Amino acid sequence: MAGVAITGLVGAAAASLGGLNIESLGADDAIVAACDDDGIDVAFTTSHDGDSFVVDSVDFSGVDDACDGLDYVAVLTGFDEVAEETIELARANDTATSGSFSASFAGEGVLAEDVLGISLVISG
Repeated sequence: MAGVAITGLVGAAAASLGGLNIESLGADDAIVAACDDDGIDVAFTTSHDGDSFVVDSVDFSGVDDACDGLDYVAVLTGFDEVAEETIELARANDTATSGSFSASFAGEGVLAEDVLGISLVISG
């Protein structure tokens, strides 16, 4: 079984940890395991909805050929202040492709300001 797991927390606007590079929303994530050992770039695509911005998709690039055709699950995480715990805001799953792919969150209504991080698991 080949796999990559990427999990995240809010950090800096542009950060790199364990080979994963973050371009926006302030998430700081780490590669845990390996169909891609040199890092995956992450970019968030947002749109304006009234007075807020919502997450439409998360774009992953720099994906190694070894990940092509494997299943992925991407999860946007946030924080529940009442329960004082990290929660799942939305989930997307599909098949990864080498080079780049996008996880769609369109229609989920996830506010960009609520996103604490992104988790990505590629396995197969």
